[in-house]
Amino acid sequence: MHDLPRSRPVKDRPGKAAWFGPLSLALALLSWLVPVGSPGVAAVAVTLGLLSTATDRVYRLDWTAVAGWIVGAAQLAFSLLLLVMELTGH
Repeated sequence: MHDLPRSRPVKDRPGKAAWFGPLSLALALLSWLVPVGSPGVAAVAVTLGLLSTATDRVYRLDWTAVAGWIVGAAQLAFSLLLLVMELTGH
């Protein structure tokens, strides 16, 4: 049977890139809690989450990275929606 790679805890991963996933999730959640600069924080969260999933095949299963870039992308979409509503006068 073909063994799929499993996600390892961050403390067991080599290098600083191992922290991209958890940091992505933390920043994405922070972007929803603190409205000042939230699109910028969300963009960093999306970038870190995508970098984490691209660094190594094993890290693609990192739920924190996937959740981080999804929550960050949702914040970016929400911010864009608010900007469009403001510009159109609604």
